[in-house]
Amino acid sequence: MTGFPWSECQVRKLTTSHCTSSETIYGMDVCKEVERHTRRCVQSPLVVLLEIPIDVAFALVLLWICGHTLNLMSAIVLIVACGIVINDSILKLDAINELRKAGVPLLEAIHEAGRRRLRPIIMTSLTTIFAMVPLLFSSDMGSELQKPLSIAMIGTMSIGTAVSLFIIPLLYWFIYRGKSGNHKPNEKHVEL
Repeated sequence: MTGFPWSECQVRKLTTSHCTSSETIYGMDVCKEVERHTRRCVQSPLVVLLEIPIDVAFALVLLWICGHTLNLMSAIVLIVACGIVINDSILKLDAINELRKAGVPLLEAIHEAGRRRLRPIIMTSLTTIFAMVPLLFSSDMGSELQKPLSIAMIGTMSIGTAVSLFIIPLLYWFIYRGKSGNHKPNEKHVEL
């Protein structure tokens, strides 16, 4: 038997993802609730979940610029890449919270956590991005499905790394800058 046994229409149906906005919102709500119950805090999960729309929007725009569409492969990659980047942000916020519990002031805790988590975040992102580069230049059978996959992964990881390193700590500082807990435990906190 020679040739491909499926018609073009069948392949298009298999590789097209139809995710409604209500399913996306429901998934983000479940993630927020799990994080809220784990950390007993409402703001931290919201800070982390703000990263998902930024990453997905950038990847979709990048796919559009490169002339590709969202297919099943690139949709799965978006979910995986968002998971990796969200994990980086959660670990960074956890490091900030641990330092604050130890009595470190807010801004100093953000800087120290950023210094501690910089190398692991960069290493994770670069290894993932460099693993996808060969898929961009392949021209064998199936490469038309793999190119959107690699473009989505590279785009999501690139913007997600920048958001994890710079935007998430900035949002954290913006939310917690006026709250108590910025002082060391041995000092008396006096409000004017």
